[in-house]
Amino acid sequence: MFKRFFTKRLWLTLVSIFFAILLFLTANSVNYGSRNQTTGLLQTYNHTLENVPIDIKYDSNKYFISGYSYDTEVYLTSTNRVKLDSEINNDTRHFKVVADLSNAKEGTNKVPLEIKDLPSGVSAEASPTTINVTVGKKKTKTFKVVGKVSDNQIADGYKLKKISTSASEVEVTSDESTIDQIDHVAAVLPENQVLSKNYSGSVTLQAVSENGKILPSIIEPTKTDLEVEVEELSKKYQLLLS
Repeated sequence: MFKRFFTKRLWLTLVSIFFAILLFLTANSVNYGSRNQTTGLLQTYNHTLENVPIDIKYDSNKYFISGYSYDTEVYLTSTNRVKLDSEINNDTRHFKVVADLSNAKEGTNKVPLEIKDLPSGVSAEASPTTINVTVGKKKTKTFKVVGKVSDNQIADGYKLKKISTSASEVEVTSDESTIDQIDHVAAVLPENQVLSKNYSGSVTLQAVSENGKILPSIIEPTKTDLEVEVEELSKKYQLLLS
């Protein structure tokens, strides 16, 4: 009888241990599944920013740069909506896009765009990832200002009488190669103007080559006053034209 009791007790103990292990494994399995499910519920937010300015690092006292994009597109992602919104907003943004030309050589350089000061928990990628920048030795020279009005900007029945500018000369800064190509600085009548009466206004100056090509430069001052006088053609001259 004692032996039977002992055997029964041992059997119950083994069964209890078996169920205890089974319950433990089941509980762990449930907990693990819950953790995975919680992780799976984390939402990733994203936003594409356009026209993000590029901060170009270079020696502006020694070099003149041209031919590059002033801004770029940036793709932001984060699981933290508050941080993402902070980087989307111009007023609270921490990151900046940088093109470092510290080691660039004269000529055209392919420069990588780096994203600096990005907060933790937010990732970003610029598109494109590189830009082309033309680097040349800086040079400044004085050029004459010439007022310019196209023939198709004079209304039928009128002719150009006089054109003048408030600035006769201006300083132009560019790279050495470009400075050598500049013929004059043009004060151009705005394209939307077709004159049947006199014009007076402030216009933006452009450095141009002998064949009229606009060249990259910095002009000081950037604008000048342009005055254009027109007069009506005589009846006799209008009859000859017709």
